Amino acid sequence: MATKEFKTYATIHSGSYILIVLIAVSEIFASITGLKYAFTKASKNMRSLVMFIFLLMTALLSAIGEAFVSLSADPLLVWNHGVMDILAFLTGLAGTLSVTGEHTGA
Repeated sequence: MATKEFKTYATIHSGSYILIVLIAVSEIFASITGLKYAFTKASKNMRSLVMFIFLLMTALLSAIGEAFVSLSADPLLVWNHGVMDILAFLTGLAGTLSVTGEHTGA
C-alpha cells in the first residue's frame, strides 16, 4: 500500500510531466514556424543564409540554457529561476516588438 507522502509526491511529479510535454510541443511549434517563415520569406539565393542565422540563434540559446543547468540543481537558488524568467520575458518582448514594428512608432 502506498503511503500518503508517496501519493502526494507522485501527484506533484505527474504535473511536471505535463509541463515537459507542453514545453516540447511549444518547441516543436516554434521550430516549425521559424523554419517555414525563414524558408518562405527569403529569396532563393538567401535561404541558406537565413536558415543559418535561424539555426545559429537556436544553438546559441541552447548553449546559454545549458550553462544555467548546473545552477538549477539547487532548489534554494530562486534568483536563478527568476533571472531566467525575466530574460525569457524580455527576449520574447524584444522579438515581438521587432516583428510588429511597435518600436518605430509605425
